[in-house]
Formats: sequence, structure tokens, C-alpha cells
Amino acid sequence: MNSLLQIVWDVNPVIVNIPASVAKICCVVIMLSTIVGSYLSTRKPDGIKKQEFYYISAVTLLIGGVIAFKIGSPELRYYGLLFMTGFVIGYYMFVWFFKRENLPINLLETLLFLLIGCTIIGSRLGHVLFYQPDYYLANPGEIFKVWEGGLASHGGTIAIMLGIWWYVKKYGKKYDFDYLWLLDRLAIATSFAAMFIRLGNLMNSEIYGNQTDLPWGFVFVHAGEIFPKHPTQLYEALCYLATGVILFTLYKYANKKIYRGLLLGIFFIGIFFSRFMIEFVKENQVNFEEGMTLNMGQLLSIPFVILGVYLIARSFKVKTPFEIVRPVRGKGKIK
Repeated sequence: MNSLLQIVWDVNPVIVNIPASVAKICCVVIMLSTIVGSYLSTRKPDGIKKQEFYYISAVTLLIGGVIAFKIGSPELRYYGLLFMTGFVIGYYMFVWFFKRENLPINLLETLLFLLIGCTIIGSRLGHVLFYQPDYYLANPGEIFKVWEGGLASHGGTIAIMLGIWWYVKKYGKKYDFDYLWLLDRLAIATSFAAMFIRLGNLMNSEIYGNQTDLPWGFVFVHAGEIFPKHPTQLYEALCYLATGVILFTLYKYANKKIYRGLLLGIFFIGIFFSRFMIEFVKENQVNFEEGMTLNMGQLLSIPFVILGVYLIARSFKVKTPFEIVRPVRGKGKIK
């Protein structure tokens, strides 16, 4: 093996260590800002309702309080920064979507909190149930230690789809959008967010592949490796980026020609088929995968790929317009 071809990856995943007192103050400021911002939104004509304000406040106080009291010597990591970058970019993409399609921007406040909550809770429960159920059933307190790692994208996807179902049921009828309409647009933002998460995995020197002699093999020094491995984080990040670019292009330039559900179908195939294939050169994540023909990540990806094929076929069969079709209302009746 030619050592000149190895890429030595010796990046410290920690950007800076934050004093505990500073971290606690920042946590309290974020909590108060979230609660105050939510309250001010209730005073707007199209703002969130008081029940939603109470819900957001309770969740903020619960999660923020636990974090504030548990903080020891926190670290600002590349993974966390890239994780939140995906959400920020996704939020501004939705601002553009909603402005372009004449929907009130204030609807995004609830959507943002919903997506963050579903992503974290769903991904964590996915890891607990799909990868290490025996360990977490024996140590239930460990389930809440999200900061120690252990998130599964399949669980996050399922949780988001359930959360979006609730959101559409609450707001869809009033603003003339349905489940597939919202998921089509969410697929675009999620593709780019998933790319940033995989880049975060790269910075953490985790979830990499088997040993390789290819010229782009990475030696993950912080993980204790001495031989080059497939940088599967980059493989996935590039596939997710390509999926996002394709979806965004279709949304911007072909929105009059495509049908509802098409983008979501392409998303499922682009994300989960690439995940399925890349798993063949990726190291197993848990011990029980040893000896399996297909690992857990591949088995969980298959239903999403099948669903993607179904959604694409359905979109061309049903031919529901991709854009919102608003009925003409007059004197309480739809004409």
C-alpha cells in the first residue's frame, strides 16, 4: 500500500471548551428568548395560539432545565455546529418556499420546533430500539443521554413523518396544503440537512468504512486507526447533496410540470438507496450485525426505497398538482 496516498484525518472534533458558568447563562438566555418570542407571537393576528405557547414553554423549560443543571464542562463541537447549520438553512429555505407560495411565515415557528423535537427524539429512539434495545432496556436512564451519541436517521425520518401528519391536520385545511405537499418541500431541506450531519460525523471521526487502498482512504487518527478507511461520511454527504440539488432544481424550474409526491419519492430513493449501497463498505455499528448478509441500516432502508418507488408511480397516476390549488371562495361557499 502506498502511504503517500493516505489522507491522515487528525481533526480535533472539539472547537472550544466552554466554561460551565458561561454555558449555563447561554442556556438560560436561549430558554427565555424562546419563551418570550413564542409569547409575542401569540399577540399577532396569525400567530401561534396560547395552547401552543404553553406547550413550547413547557418543552423549553424541561429540556433547557435538564441541560442547564447537567452541564459540567461543555464543548462546542463541529458536529453540533453542523447539525444546527442544517436546521438554520432548512428554516430559511422554508421561508422562501412559503413566501413563494403565499403562505404566512409565522406558521414556521411551530414547524421549526416540531422538526427539531421529532429529529432528536425520533433519532434517539430509533437508535435505542433498532441498534441497542437490550442495553437500554437494562439501563433506561442512559436513553436520555443524547449528548453521548447514538442517533439513527431512520427513527428520525419516521418521527418527522408523524409530526408532519399532526401539523398538516392542524393547519393544512385552513391554508389549503396537504401531507404530501409539505413533505415534498421538506424533502428538499432535509437532503441538505442530512449532508451537514454526515459532515459532522466526519469531523467526529465516526461511522466510517472498512479498510481500503484507494487513494482517498482516510486514516482516522482520533478513532485510533492506523490504516486508511473508506470515508463513507463523505460518500453519503455527496449523495445527499446531489439529491438535494436535483429536488431543488425540480422545485424551482419544473414545478408546473411535476406532481405531488414526486419529490418525496425521489428523496427516499436518493437518500436510502445510496445509504443501502454505501453500507456494503461501512464498518458495522453494533456487534449483532456481524455475520448478517444485510446490516440493520440496509434492512431499515429497504422499506423507504420501496415507498419512494410507490410515491413516484402514484404521482404520475393521480396527477395531483404540485402547487397549492386554492378554491375560489365567496359568501361562505366554494364556487
